[in-house]
Amino acid sequence: MSALLIAAAALVGLLLSLVRLLSGPTLSDRVLALNAMVLNAALIAGAAALALRRADILEGVAMLLLAALVVNVAVLKAFAARSFQPALARSAEDGA
Repeated sequence: MSALLIAAAALVGLLLSLVRLLSGPTLSDRVLALNAMVLNAALIAGAAALALRRADILEGVAMLLLAALVVNVAVLKAFAARSFQPALARSAEDGA
């Protein structure tokens, strides 16, 4: 029963994140909404694992969260550098 409540709350969060993803004024807002959607999907999968009493689903959830972390770090690093090029290639083109 509690797994259903968790999944329902995460589904509401997923829908709200979808609204934010589609209407976000900046690219940073959209990346944040996409991150929230991935976390809510992982929460729904974890609640499904709890309801079905299957621990093997949790390995997939952990891999999903690890991949989301790596992608978020890469995107935030690209936002900080304001370029998708490596730092060495960028400085060689600028003449610095």
